[in-house]
Amino acid sequence: MKKTRMLLLLLVMVLVSTSIASAEYPVHLNGDRNYILCDGHHGIGYYVVADSLNSEVYNPPYYQISINVIAVPDADRGKTEIRHVDRRTYGYYWNEKKMYLNGHYLNPNGSRADGATKIRAGEIAFELAYNIQFGAR
Repeated sequence: MKKTRMLLLLLVMVLVSTSIASAEYPVHLNGDRNYILCDGHHGIGYYVVADSLNSEVYNPPYYQISINVIAVPDADRGKTEIRHVDRRTYGYYWNEKKMYLNGHYLNPNGSRADGATKIRAGEIAFELAYNIQFGAR
């Protein structure tokens, strides 16, 4: 009986981990190319809103761009309701390949909590604005 319970528990754990690993976030929210996936974590999809982009400073090697990033809970399950809109202002120093968000340096080697979503959104914004990759390091 104990072996059966353990086997059943193991099977459930494998099924749960498989469903989590296979969770996919749509690249474009609801098929709309204006909403570009920049990250997905714990069921929340984060999307850059392309038509909200504003190139505020174009003074190479310095650039400044603002853009909206939205959060969509359960996007990995097909949900499309926007729950949060965040207006972000990015600063880019091309020669140093450094990116800042609201004046704070975004460390590309930091932890996920330090800003993987923020960096990816900033990379997408730069490419949308100037049609070249920024490549923060």
